Amino acid sequence: MAPIMTAGWLFVAARARADTSSQCPTVDGSVPALADIDAQKRLAFVTAVMDDQGRRARTWSWAWSITGLGLAAEGFTHAALVDTADERIDPLVGAVTALVIPTAILVQPLEVMEHERTLKSDVATLSPAEGLTGTCATLAHSERLLAQSAEDEAFKAGIFTHLFVIVGNGAVALFLGLGFDHWRGALINGGGGLLISEFQIFTQPTGAVTELARYRHADVGSAPGTTSAFTIRFAPWMTSMGSGLAATGTF
Repeated sequence: MAPIMTAGWLFVAARARADTSSQCPTVDGSVPALADIDAQKRLAFVTAVMDDQGRRARTWSWAWSITGLGLAAEGFTHAALVDTADERIDPLVGAVTALVIPTAILVQPLEVMEHERTLKSDVATLSPAEGLTGTCATLAHSERLLAQSAEDEAFKAGIFTHLFVIVGNGAVALFLGLGFDHWRGALINGGGGLLISEFQIFTQPTGAVTELARYRHADVGSAPGTTSAFTIRFAPWMTSMGSGLAATGTF
């Protein structure tokens, strides 16, 4: 009788451990070891990534929107101060093209900002009464939001975006050069616009891409954003004396 009772107790104990476990299925493309990690730990990692990227995306969006508006204001002011219509062409074209920066950010914002707000709402409304089923459902949704954010960041910093800014700024240069024989203005507006556009792409947050890759390899041990010891970023700057590029380092 004792062996049967012992086996019964072992079965009950194993059943209890299974019921109280907090493991959820893996996502597509992830290593099997990810499923062995506690669901709450996985959810905390994804939430931290989304918080970090949402904050960075908002800072980047505001900084570049203000930069674009500043460049546009400078161009319109310059156009208003010159004497002839011919002299107004170059600064007006520069001002109008500068407005593309805030317009593009407004029309096509980085998706991680909206996804971060959605995830915060999901986590805030997750009730303990829902148990493991609710946790796994929220975790699965958070993983989809992270994947979508990473895809959006990768696309907006990818080859097609680079090609778009090259073609766009090349068209501006040809418009001024061939259309008005303003080749100096073509170089300033086309070449300068290309440099600014490339730096805008270079400074765009892409952390969701790298953190998603870490997550799918079951690497959730360190806080998001701590894997890079040093990064350097560039951005345009403007003063009353002129304009240029500023470099900043993050340790």
